[in-house]
Amino acid sequence: MWTLLIVGLLGLGMARAAMAQPRTFDPERMKERMYEQVEELLKKMDLDEATAEKVRPILRADVDRRVAMMKERPKHRPEPGAMRERMEAIGRETEARLAEVLTEAQLERYRKLREEQRQAGRRGRPRRN
Repeated sequence: MWTLLIVGLLGLGMARAAMAQPRTFDPERMKERMYEQVEELLKKMDLDEATAEKVRPILRADVDRRVAMMKERPKHRPEPGAMRERMEAIGRETEARLAEVLTEAQLERYRKLREEQRQAGRRGRPRRN
């Protein structure tokens, strides 16, 4: 009886310790999730196949650049706000490339959907500066 109780308490303690472990940054997992978001975005934009095939590599390149920047972040620890500025610059460059492929209405739809994705990603988390 005591043995069972001790084993149970040890198991509970180990489970709590495992849950308390900080999550590690997995760039490949992040990239995979972001690629899934790209596909969701393309579906919601309701583009014809030819346009979607032009937009997909632009958005995937955006993901690749963001993930590469996140990979280097632990090494360099940029100033507060510097990471956001670089992310915003990537976003502006991506939008400029999309403007070459999309109509103004499609570009507006893209902006709206991206903002919805950002807001959905922030739910429950305060914005960091």
